Amino acid sequence: MNISELISWLSLIIRDLETAAAEYGVNHTDIVHEATQLQVQLCRGKQVTPAQLRALSARLWGARMRLAAQYGQDAPLMNDLAFLSNCLKYDADRLNDRWRYREWISAAESFVLPLVFIIPLLIALCYMMKSGNSGGAELCAALAGAWCTGLTFLCLWAKDPVGLFWSLYSFIPLYLLWCDISPA
Repeated sequence: MNISELISWLSLIIRDLETAAAEYGVNHTDIVHEATQLQVQLCRGKQVTPAQLRALSARLWGARMRLAAQYGQDAPLMNDLAFLSNCLKYDADRLNDRWRYREWISAAESFVLPLVFIIPLLIALCYMMKSGNSGGAELCAALAGAWCTGLTFLCLWAKDPVGLFWSLYSFIPLYLLWCDISPA
């Protein structure tokens, strides 16, 4: 997202709404105030959130629809307001693509991680311990630890809370099994 481009779009929004107020006699000071606040926030070097951009876009679209209802679709400001509203939506979507603003959403397949990958690994580790193969069990425990660490980072990157819980929770039985394997 280009900050200077967003600042110029916000100044266009302010100018267009002030023009609409002068030409059509409609008052959109709340939207102008909100756009001015976002512009000042960006000029100070602070980030805006996708929710702020979406809210401004929705209010701008509502103002456009009210103007269209009163003066028709052929009013000269209609295309500009629609374009600026779509630009704000586009920037909000681009911000949502960043990890910082992405929501923590549980994937539908989060339960598959422990079921398919972690539990069989721990069962194999327990079987190796029962058979008395401590060297193989230590190697399997180290590989299981590396696997769970990788799975934890993958779930953290994907912002999957259920997968993150199970991948972190799997360290508890792994630690208990490691304490049984390692010599005292």
